[in-house]
Amino acid sequence: MAGAIAHRFSNTMMVVLGRMERLELILPAKTKERDMTTLEMVDGQ
Repeated sequence: MAGAIAHRFSNTMMVVLGRMERLELILPAKTKERDMTTLEMVDGQ
């Protein structure tokens, strides 16, 4: 059961990181929002 929970959590994190990567492409460079997205991606990996 613990393996299934870990697998689902991993899948959810992949979705979150994928969306953050997409946001990084959309947001203008050198903005507070983009900097926050980059920091979250580094912390998440």
